[in-house]
Amino acid sequence: MLDSLGEQYTAIVVPTFPSSGRTVVGGYLLVNGALLHKTDIAIDPKCPVKVAKVSTIIKQQSKYRTTNIYSEDMMNGKHHLADIIKEKISKGNRIIIFDAVTQEALDLIADAVMTSKQKVLAVDSGAFTAALARKAIKPKNQIAKSHVLVVVGSVHPTTASQVDKLKIMQRTVSETVVTKEFLESDERREKEITRVVEAIVENYDKFPISTVIGDGLDLKKRIDFKPYMKKMNLSLDEVSAIINDAFAEITIRIFDRVKAFKGLYCCGGDITVAVCEKVKAAGITLEDEVLPLAAYGYIKGGPLDGCHIFTKGGSQGNQAALIDCVNYLKKRLSI
Repeated sequence: MLDSLGEQYTAIVVPTFPSSGRTVVGGYLLVNGALLHKTDIAIDPKCPVKVAKVSTIIKQQSKYRTTNIYSEDMMNGKHHLADIIKEKISKGNRIIIFDAVTQEALDLIADAVMTSKQKVLAVDSGAFTAALARKAIKPKNQIAKSHVLVVVGSVHPTTASQVDKLKIMQRTVSETVVTKEFLESDERREKEITRVVEAIVENYDKFPISTVIGDGLDLKKRIDFKPYMKKMNLSLDEVSAIINDAFAEITIRIFDRVKAFKGLYCCGGDITVAVCEKVKAAGITLEDEVLPLAAYGYIKGGPLDGCHIFTKGGSQGNQAALIDCVNYLKKRLSI
């Protein structure tokens, strides 16, 4: 391909495919944490692979000068990385191999390639090409960069593992909600809502994903509802509704203050209902079930009309379910 395209093109090699467990660290290709030559691929009868170093594999098959960009070079944003790409190309390198572990890393590389304005050939398993295409092809009506808000009120252990996975795989602006404050008094409820909203509004532009997560995922901070039920003379459902309403209020205020938020992920379902009720939405137009019991669609009616939304029960999905849903939203929003 490089022979055909000419000297002005550079191959960007990104073998990483996070959802398949394929990553590149220090220039070495790993599959589910194992070096490539330690997997079944090493004994493939047709095309056995005896090494895991990507540059060695490339050099065995190409005459062009090859170099690497490692994770340590990718810590300072897309503009810094774009400068490194241009420097590597200026030194005569025609093939650049990238470290990458997460989808976020693929997005960063794609952003840097676009920023560098170099002519490139994507060499990968599909995940990087998809990221690059999202960056290159923007919807006509998209003016500013879109953001996604993740709101988690569920206290289910499955949700806790999903949130942990998200924090590992994506850098986010994250704020933890002290949930019991919603039940102490109207004044303390309002103070906590305001605190969380201001924290997100002030920092949302650092990363495309912001999270508002109830502290009930921590067993030590989980609420004992009985004293509050007695104090307020309310049922368990009524006390829970106060919490759901507060999460919904946080969501609505953030969307009202920051128009860049175009996508919403709600976990669990009671918060989704509370959000729709608070904005007097007619409902949700469902488009897809990306995962079992994880529904994607658009809010219909009210001030959030047209907002992309994911709703999932807290107990549903495997450890990667939340990150999969967030990545789906990012693709739909061309983030």
